[in-house]
Amino acid sequence: MRAKEKAKDLVNKYLGIPIMYGMDEEAKTCALIAVDELLGEYSFVISEDCHESRRWDYWKEVKEEINKL
Repeated sequence: MRAKEKAKDLVNKYLGIPIMYGMDEEAKTCALIAVDELLGEYSFVISEDCHESRRWDYWKEVKEEINKL
């Protein structure tokens, strides 16, 4: 799944959860928290020649796309 599609997918998943007012912004905040958690986990295993760096780049791009929504 492309980063832009994944960003929309994550935000839409949180839109389905009953949260307080400002649902769109709260859904984006929740999705960003989830991505930050993933990036935190990847930061422990990333090295320049590791294939995991591609996953790191992917999730950074997803975070950028969420911020654009």
